[in-house]
Amino acid sequence: MGRIPIVVGGGGERRTLRIAARLGDACNLPSDLATLDAKLAVLRQHCAEVGRAPSEVEVTVLDLPIIGRDRDDTWRRVERLRGRTAAAAFAARHHAGTIEDQRQRYGDLAERGVGTVFAALPDLDRPDDVLALSDLTK
Repeated sequence: MGRIPIVVGGGGERRTLRIAARLGDACNLPSDLATLDAKLAVLRQHCAEVGRAPSEVEVTVLDLPIIGRDRDDTWRRVERLRGRTAAAAFAARHHAGTIEDQRQRYGDLAERGVGTVFAALPDLDRPDDVLALSDLTK
């Protein structure tokens, strides 16, 4: 049996990211670009402190996007799922948008060094909702 890769999940800047820099094969971080940028800077600093190249730690994210067929469909989904959360806040937290919006955002993640996106769709209504993800690879 081969070695099992260790993915360190979490964004604690003093301990968790230091552990990821020292021991992790990968580090799972938030998919929000501003937060990701800040956590990556800390991870890189910890890598430098332990004498490890940042490229040795794969970066992954967990993403919970709301993906609509068009703008109206996207907002219908947001309204249906938001509960008591303000629609704009819920939409921002879940990166609500069309598949084209997600393609751009995932490109931005890739530019920052993200190698894997774990996508969990909170609003699966029908098979087409899953198949929409295949458009991200085009």
